[in-house]
Amino acid sequence: MSKINYEYKAKVLESGICEIEKRISKTLYNEYVSKLYGINIDNSNTYSIEMANQLVQYYMENCPNELIEAKKINHATYERVKRLKNRMSKLLEKPCLFLTLTFTNESLSNTSAKTRRRYVTRYLGNFNTAFVGNKDFGKKNGREHYHAVIQADKIDYSLWTYGAIKGERVRLDKNSTKERLSKYIAKLTNHAIKETTKRSVLIYSRTKKVA
Repeated sequence: MSKINYEYKAKVLESGICEIEKRISKTLYNEYVSKLYGINIDNSNTYSIEMANQLVQYYMENCPNELIEAKKINHATYERVKRLKNRMSKLLEKPCLFLTLTFTNESLSNTSAKTRRRYVTRYLGNFNTAFVGNKDFGKKNGREHYHAVIQADKIDYSLWTYGAIKGERVRLDKNSTKERLSKYIAKLTNHAIKETTKRSVLIYSRTKKVA
């Protein structure tokens, strides 16, 4: 198995070609489906078919490797997001808690981001159940914290000793919680899309599959 060149992958992402390739693919797919089934397709964020073909020709002549890499990145992103949404759907089939985990000033000053991530993962892993979590930053002061959805009715909050922790039962029939959770899932999806390095920014349970 060939080793992935993450530096090259990041370079392709930064070039903007991934967004162009995504629009090209959407244009060509919509054109194919439209002709095959004779139906109207949503053509927002697409090129004209002529422009799409011209762009393909240009990139294949001038930078074919970058276009191929962009296609790989976009496909991987699509699969990653699909898996994430499926995982969250399965997670929410049973009672869950929505958690916010923060750090004291001392914890933030004396530990690295990698260490704090390990603290959160270890804490969530105490309960031998499924979870998904991610790092976030406060809108006002940019303070680092974590959010997580864990498949449990209750957990021991006292085991989190690095700052404050807040838990909220997920009740999908309550509009406020549903809206908040929808925003969280959208944020998770954005994290998955923006992943450019070997280490994922998301935290997944490893001890138990989602029921």
